[in-house]
Amino acid sequence: MILDDIGTALESASVVGGATGWTLYKSYMPDSPDTSIAIFETGGGEPDQTQGDAYDMPTFQVRARGDAFGYSDLRTKMQAVFTALNNATVSGYVFIFADSSGPIPMGYDKNNRPELAWNFSTMKAR
Repeated sequence: MILDDIGTALESASVVGGATGWTLYKSYMPDSPDTSIAIFETGGGEPDQTQGDAYDMPTFQVRARGDAFGYSDLRTKMQAVFTALNNATVSGYVFIFADSSGPIPMGYDKNNRPELAWNFSTMKAR
């Protein structure tokens, strides 16, 4: 499943988990803790319909939330997400790449915590 695969890649790159101070979630983001990263499936393109090797084209979004007024730290963390995932070697995937040159600002939540998102596309062997 793409959420597990991408989550494992982020953990292996020490972007989340362990001593990083960042908690990973899949398909939702709870109200706490402040420093959270969540992965969401976003559909994707139509699957390859040719004969022979077949591929799916799933897409996903990584959303992150930082400490109150901590935009700079959050932006640095999102760059680490990009570095860990863009052109990453993940078993079963032909490629993973960012859909934009930078994260998408989502504003601040009611607790003044900045939020950013970054969209990625993939090609996965079926």
